[in-house]
Amino acid sequence: MRGRIQRALSGFYYVKCADGQLYTCKARGKFRREGISPLVGDDVEFCEVPGGEGRIDEILPRRNSFDRPSVANIDQMVIVCSQAIPKTDPYLVDRMTAIAALKGCDVLICINKCDLDPADALREYYENAGFRTVSVSAETGEGIEALRGRGRHTTRHVELYELPCGAEIIDTPGFSSFETTGLNLELKEKLPECFLDFSPYLGDCQFVGCSHTKEKGCSVRQAVKDGRIVRGRHESYCRLYDELKDLREWNAGSQKRR
Repeated sequence: MRGRIQRALSGFYYVKCADGQLYTCKARGKFRREGISPLVGDDVEFCEVPGGEGRIDEILPRRNSFDRPSVANIDQMVIVCSQAIPKTDPYLVDRMTAIAALKGCDVLICINKCDLDPADALREYYENAGFRTVSVSAETGEGIEALRGRGRHTTRHVELYELPCGAEIIDTPGFSSFETTGLNLELKEKLPECFLDFSPYLGDCQFVGCSHTKEKGCSVRQAVKDGRIVRGRHESYCRLYDELKDLREWNAGSQKRR
């Protein structure tokens, strides 16, 4: 049988089939031996075993996956930010949009607390950079009528929910850091391409291997000067470039050994 993992908790995986039936499954031992973990969002092949449970036999190919939070097959990342206290640093949002691009995810910028601050400048910042934005208020319900029935709760595990419109959303507990060293190494290698608003200008620089930070003849810097790229986006790029440029492959290996 084939289904999708809706929830993972204490070694059990809750797999939902196309007919809506939910099965409580365990993973085959081979996954642990191979260092592979089934993730919420995975499409899997499984079978029923005696005792009324199921066994996951195969994880079907993933479109993408994340270690933190542990999820797979993400089509769109919803990034929540705010201009009301506490204000979100746009650099943090820009960093997450770059990771989303690296993983092939669309991005929706969700500006919360619009009842306290409409954040017009923040919305314009991201709309000018080519991102879809939506303003909401978790307090008044403005903009989130479709989710009103969820109520307020504390998320203690990763779980996939089906919305009335047919879409699926993965709810995760809070986490202090989104990245791992391995993910940052991937991002370092493809950083310019992960700022999608830079894409029209990447092939026009004067020098091969341009970092798009300080070089003369850089088409990206010229686009910033001309107002075709939002200046704050380029500042975030330069800041992220400086953070990643000294990262080495051995760092990822040492992290795995720990």
